[in-house]
Amino acid sequence: MKVRSGNTGSSFTLQFLTDTGEYPANATKVLAAAYVELGRDQECAVRFGEDAPTVSRKHAALERKGQKVYIYNLSATNQTLVNGRPVHKEWLLHDGDEIQLSADGPRMRFLVPSDSTAPRFTSRIRLFAEQAVRPYRLVLLALLVIFLVGAAAVGIQFTKVRSGQARLTAVAESVTEQVEQQQKALAAGNSVLVAEQTRRAEALAAVNRRNEAFQEALTRQSKIIKALVKTATARPPRRPRRSEPVRKPDAEAVAVGNTQGQVYAVRVFLTVRSQTGQPVDLTDGSRKSVRLKDYFLGTGTGFVLEDGRFVTARRWVKPWAYPEGEKDLLSLFANFVHHNGGRATVKLVATAPGGPELTLSDAQFAADSTHDQTVTGNFGFGEGKIVVAGPDHAHDWAVAKVPVTGLPADDTGMLRAAGSPVHLLGYEIPAGVQEGPVGSPTYTRRTAAPDVPDGGTVALRGTPFEVSTFGGPAYLVRGNKPVVVGLLTGGKDGKGVIIPINQLAR
Repeated sequence: MKVRSGNTGSSFTLQFLTDTGEYPANATKVLAAAYVELGRDQECAVRFGEDAPTVSRKHAALERKGQKVYIYNLSATNQTLVNGRPVHKEWLLHDGDEIQLSADGPRMRFLVPSDSTAPRFTSRIRLFAEQAVRPYRLVLLALLVIFLVGAAAVGIQFTKVRSGQARLTAVAESVTEQVEQQQKALAAGNSVLVAEQTRRAEALAAVNRRNEAFQEALTRQSKIIKALVKTATARPPRRPRRSEPVRKPDAEAVAVGNTQGQVYAVRVFLTVRSQTGQPVDLTDGSRKSVRLKDYFLGTGTGFVLEDGRFVTARRWVKPWAYPEGEKDLLSLFANFVHHNGGRATVKLVATAPGGPELTLSDAQFAADSTHDQTVTGNFGFGEGKIVVAGPDHAHDWAVAKVPVTGLPADDTGMLRAAGSPVHLLGYEIPAGVQEGPVGSPTYTRRTAAPDVPDGGTVALRGTPFEVSTFGGPAYLVRGNKPVVVGLLTGGKDGKGVIIPINQLAR
């Protein structure tokens, strides 16, 4: 069992959320040591069995510094995640945080007990003795014996004190003298313990004999023992990390680790101007007028390739060409104004954890509009025309040049056979979330369907996707690195298809 010694005045609890051979679901483990390691190694305080193959031998460590607890990732091949986000160096834990050892590994919850539920002092000493390294267990056991003997003596003395105030004064003076003698005895016994094991045994026997006469108040005795434990224990040196066996790359770990700062959440803001250049208002009869200037439409997904191309779905660059879903009326109105003398424009603000913020306009993007369809008639705003995207989804892409580089791509058409596995990343962000950090994109694994609809796109099996994930990368894993082969799109029903990367403009 691997821990470091430290102050035993506080503790924390791990609640196991995943059923393993060592810990059933909802089981808890109270940890009192200042430094605890987690993994499959025999020395780990929180040890998992061979039924957790994605847990490294020395996978992670928890360390208490004062009143704060930090988690460290010790594994070179398997990640440690807190609330779904990877730990790169260290992470400050808070009550209720969820810890996961690798993407497919066991999950547990970090809990800080309240004052009413925290273990008693003797329980904390016992837990610390169980979780401490072997050279200090004897010291802790000796100190625990001292504490118990002293506590029994105090009980006897308190019984005698009840006989009268005069006797109580005499006993208090005797207790003070006994405490001073006991401090000297403990210091001598502690130095003997460090010298050698045989002398420790003799010193402990002498200390136990002296403690038969030891009488002191319980609170003062506790303070003495805590001070001695803090002084007598020392943090053991960190052992060299053992080399981990080479494991097959985990696609989700590749997605979260190697795409950091390269997959973006794209927030879309619409402005519609009249022929005079002034922003226009939209009223649908059931709500107040909406001023269409930097109006927030929602969030999609985009990504950057290694050649500096920013790729996203065309529906986020020209949203008025896709009048579907909740924005039907708004998109239809913007489309009508744009093609009948007015002007509709879009500003896209792209953000990613660890990456620069990019602000782009629809004019910076190249796209394929040759398959758009023109419709004329009265759409509730007067006679005119609108232009909408075709229904095949094969042209739902847009590309812009940006001053950053990103993911490698493969233009050879790697997704050929039905049933081929493909990995996807996209942001599942509610439509009304306009500001704040975006977190990490959602990872999904799907397989190619047997049919090939829409003139070259590849359909995907499985449940529908959130529309906000459209525009995200579809990739394969080569040599522990993601290689982009297309982008995800689909219709308002959420059925996903992939546009091969070789169909996009350079």
